[in-house]
Amino acid sequence: MKVVALLVVLLGAVGCFAGQPESIDAVEPHDYKLLLKKCNGNSCCEASARRLEASKGFVIKDGKFVCPIGFTPNGLKCLESYMWCEPSKK
Repeated sequence: MKVVALLVVLLGAVGCFAGQPESIDAVEPHDYKLLLKKCNGNSCCEASARRLEASKGFVIKDGKFVCPIGFTPNGLKCLESYMWCEPSKK
């Protein structure tokens, strides 16, 4: 069962990066504390929200968004993780 769940997450993550965003302006800034609160105590979700904040990234919305140039996709390998774009390391 865990293998199936992991495959669903990984395939979903691949789907998240299949298209091009219209522009970086289409991304709304997120309140990291609100994202953390929405986790409702889920440790995976909370860990991803903290990493997202530390990276100064933004959440990938609705699985239809790839990262713009200069950003790299990221996320934790658990079902409840946020998926996000963060500035690429040089």
